[in-house]
Amino acid sequence: MTALSGMPVLLALTSGSRRQPPDFAQVIRRRLTDVHADSVPTVVVAGPADWRATARSDAARLRACIDQAAAELAAAMRSHRE
Repeated sequence: MTALSGMPVLLALTSGSRRQPPDFAQVIRRRLTDVHADSVPTVVVAGPADWRATARSDAARLRACIDQAAAELAAAMRSHRE
């Protein structure tokens, strides 16, 4: 599978917990490594509290994580194009 070779990718998923990415993220990251994709370090994980309108602190945490991952992806994509 060469379609993803060297391609920057961002992992984003939902989880039952906001504290740690589930093992699924680690499994997917290994699979992406197997096909030589270049995953960014930050994994975006949205937990149940992120979907509740009253969880403002969780929403801010999720936004900060998304911003970080997006910046990493943008930098990786710039490097990929060069």
